[in-house]
Amino acid sequence: MGKVTVILAGDFRQTLPIITRGTLADQIDASLKNSYPWKHTEIIMLKKNMRVFLTHNPTFKAFSEQLLLLGNGKWPENSDIMIEFPSNFCNIVNSTESLLKNVFPEIQKNYTNHEWCCKRAILAPTNNKVNYINIDISSSLPGESKTYKSIDTVCNPNHTVHYPMEFLHSLEISGLPSHILTLKIGAPIMLLRNINLPKLCNVTRLYVKSLNNNI
Repeated sequence: MGKVTVILAGDFRQTLPIITRGTLADQIDASLKNSYPWKHTEIIMLKKNMRVFLTHNPTFKAFSEQLLLLGNGKWPENSDIMIEFPSNFCNIVNSTESLLKNVFPEIQKNYTNHEWCCKRAILAPTNNKVNYINIDISSSLPGESKTYKSIDTVCNPNHTVHYPMEFLHSLEISGLPSHILTLKIGAPIMLLRNINLPKLCNVTRLYVKSLNNNI
């Protein structure tokens, strides 16, 4: 079978595939461009960023061109591992507190404005960083918090001795909430894993309406 037109989701300019305890060679080996079908694939390029083009905004156009330079490895380097962004590329902050104030200004007043919240997001490289930022944001919101703890068990009872409860509680797995979940009424949240399939999709943005002792 050949001549099949497909769209490959993802961005080769972003991070490589995540391989648990893997090396750089393992990440490259797991990438799509290193797969067997890739050598038999004809690439059809999209040349124009239509989202930027339709805005007719020169600032957006300049920013998209800068991103392409960075992604294609053509950005001027100061050294082997460092690059320097121009002042018009982005705002640089020196602390998490400054970052939160820039992305979520006056969040104590605006956090119940769902449209305002949906236009803002902070990306972080690791789950631990995400947890730290979420804790900082949650602690700054008004109202009392309620803490929920997960119940972690081993599927095979014979393996219980090899996986103590403390170890299970410490795991931070992508796509699943942490062992300790602290929430406040009105706080924005994200659905990581849906257990009621006909209703919502994973990573849907929601907000807390009430906090009860049981689900």
